[in-house]
Amino acid sequence: MIPRTARLAAPLIVGLGLLTRAAGAEDAPPPPAPAATAVDPHELPELPAAPVKKEPRVSTLSIMGGLRAGFTVPAGKMAAEAVGPAFDFAAELGARFVRYLYAGLRVGGTLFSSPQSTSKSISSLLVGAEIGYLTNPDGLGLFPTVGAGYRRVSIADALGTSISSSGVDFLVGLGVHFKLSKEVRLIPRVDFAAGSAGDFAHYLFTVGLSAYYNYDFR
Repeated sequence: MIPRTARLAAPLIVGLGLLTRAAGAEDAPPPPAPAATAVDPHELPELPAAPVKKEPRVSTLSIMGGLRAGFTVPAGKMAAEAVGPAFDFAAELGARFVRYLYAGLRVGGTLFSSPQSTSKSISSLLVGAEIGYLTNPDGLGLFPTVGAGYRRVSIADALGTSISSSGVDFLVGLGVHFKLSKEVRLIPRVDFAAGSAGDFAHYLFTVGLSAYYNYDFR
């Protein structure tokens, strides 16, 4: 049998061991802090990334339609009777494609002034097609055009008698394109038409303005 003194000493020895371990844990120094990373004084700080600039949307296809009006000075002869300056007007409808190219139709009339020595009035009707190039379709730019048309010249007297003749006109123009808004375009322009009707050749110089409504598809 284990002596009574030994049985009492065993728990005392275990308790002293636990107390000694706990005291040692409290007295242990804390773990060393991680060393700070050295900073190079010549190294530039990291800058935030620049925001990505969003490119503006560019339209490559649109419908353009509107009215044209101008003042015409004729040369040559529209008919046997002399004519003076005229008022020119037209309706136009076209499309801008591949961003810079234009193709359109033009239907209009020209009312010529007649001298007081004659009671006859002279007018013409033109149906034509034009192609053009917009140097800057999104702002201010040039707008040259070329085309061809069918012109019918009518001569009427005071009694209502009317005769007419017709022929083909060569058309060329140069305009300055202003994009006032996404929908509105203005084009001050100078146009020239050369052709013949019956036995008479004519040359028409017109200074005018086109006002277009524009609709972009993409």
